Amino acid sequence: MPLIKMAAFDVSNQIMTSFAAEKNTAVIGNWVRARGRGIQNGIDFGTAGEIDKIQVDAVSTVLENGFIPIFPCIGWSIAGKPYNISSTQLAAALSVKLKADKLFFLTQNTSITNKDFDIPPNTKISQEGNVLALNVGEIPEFLHLNEERISHLDNASDHNKTLKQSMSLLRLGLTACRAGVPRVHILNGSNNGTIPCELFSNFGSGTMIYEDNYGGIRNMTIEDIPDVLNVMRPFVDEGILLPRTEVDLSEQYNDYIIYELDGGIKACAALHVYNERQAEIAAVAVDKRCSHIGVGPKLVHYLIEKAQNLNISEVFVLTTRTADWFEQLGFAPVAIESLPEERQKKWKPERGSKALALKL
Repeated sequence: MPLIKMAAFDVSNQIMTSFAAEKNTAVIGNWVRARGRGIQNGIDFGTAGEIDKIQVDAVSTVLENGFIPIFPCIGWSIAGKPYNISSTQLAAALSVKLKADKLFFLTQNTSITNKDFDIPPNTKISQEGNVLALNVGEIPEFLHLNEERISHLDNASDHNKTLKQSMSLLRLGLTACRAGVPRVHILNGSNNGTIPCELFSNFGSGTMIYEDNYGGIRNMTIEDIPDVLNVMRPFVDEGILLPRTEVDLSEQYNDYIIYELDGGIKACAALHVYNERQAEIAAVAVDKRCSHIGVGPKLVHYLIEKAQNLNISEVFVLTTRTADWFEQLGFAPVAIESLPEERQKKWKPERGSKALALKL
C-alpha cells in the first residue's frame, strides 16, 4: 500500500503541476470513503477497496470556489485506513454523483474498433473502423456479441488486457448513462489531441455512449430562424437543399421542428401538409458534427408520426442526392405526377429532383 499511495499521489502532483503551468488552481483531497473488498471466493483482496461514499457537498464547494479537484485512486475507511480503488470506477461514480454532463475515459490505447470486436448491424463506423457511437439500447447487444470471447482471452499480452479494459469501460459507461449522465466518451489517450478532436470534429476520435433521449426535438420558434438557416447553409451551398430566406421560414415556422443539443440547434426538418392525404417531409439538415448519432432518422420518424396523428396517408420527399438514404428509411420512388398539384408546379425539370413516398 505505501507504494500504491506513492504512485497515486505522484501522478496527482504531476497533474496539479500541469494545471499550475496553465494558471489553473487545483487541489488534491480525501473526499472518497472506501471499504475493503475482503475475501471473495477464497481470494483475499488485501488493500483493494470499493467506493463506499463520496463527499459530494465538499467537492461541490471546491468547484464553486473555482478549484479543480484531483482524485487519487485512494479511498479511506471511517477509521482512516487507505484502500486502492479503481480509477475508472471512481470516475464513473463521480460523474453520477456530481450530475456531470459528460464523462471522459482517457486511457492508453483503448479504442472500440471493428478490428478487435464483433460489431452489431447498423452501427456507425468511421473510415478507420472506429465505432463512433452507441446508445444505451445498443450496448447490451454489443456486450453479448463479444463478452464470451473477450473474457476467455489470457492476460499474457497487453493487447488482450486492453480489450478487456474496453469491455469494462463500456459497462461502466452504460451504468453511468442509465444513472443520468447524458454522454460518456471512451478515448485513446495515446492519440495526440484526442479530446478536442472528439468534441469539435465531424466524427470524433473515440466512441460516444449516449442515452436514447440524447438531445431533444421540439417545434421551431421565430427566434430559432437564424440558427436554422446556419444549419441549412452548408447543404444549400452543396446544392442538396433549396435556398430559404428568413421570410420563407417565418411564414412556415409552424411546419418546422429542430433538434437541440447543448443549448444549440444542430438539425432541422419540416412537414408541409398539402391536403388531407399527402404531406411532404422537407428541409432535413443535420450539423455534420452530429451526423454519427442518428439525428436525421430521428427527425424523419418524428415527422412520420406527426403525419400519422394528422391522419395523413402518405408522406413524400423530393431529393437530388439523398434518395438512397430515404430508401433505407422505407421510402420508394414514385412519379412526379403522383404529387399534389400545388407541389408539382414548384418542381423544376432543370433541378431534376426525384420523388419518393412512404405509405402510412
